[in-house]
Amino acid sequence: MTHPYLNDVRRLFERSEGETDPHRKFVALEEALDLVDLVLEDSSLPQSDRELATNLRRSNIRRLFSQLDGMRDIQFGEWFKYLDMLNTRCENEIKTVLDEDSPLTEGYKAFVALWLGELLESVERLKNELR
Repeated sequence: MTHPYLNDVRRLFERSEGETDPHRKFVALEEALDLVDLVLEDSSLPQSDRELATNLRRSNIRRLFSQLDGMRDIQFGEWFKYLDMLNTRCENEIKTVLDEDSPLTEGYKAFVALWLGELLESVERLKNELR
């Protein structure tokens, strides 16, 4: 029998995947990742459940990457939350997914580029103000 939270993880990932609003997508995704982390912290977790949780996490990050390129109307704050989450909590998955799939890499780069210029300009202004 699989860990009882893994069904909730699946449901949350599915909700995130089907959500069109970037904020609600992020909330469901973050909740799913929190629950996966909780499951994976269980030292008594059978190896089969550990592999299932890890695969759910990786496959749903892959699905998110396939959707990122379509998020053209995302606001800066939401964009930054996604980048922060992906680059802090999902660093290993990012590397694996992007190494395996070049079309996803291009979509991810396009997503990052949406607000990157504005972010860098803001950082430069702050840096100049602190001098």
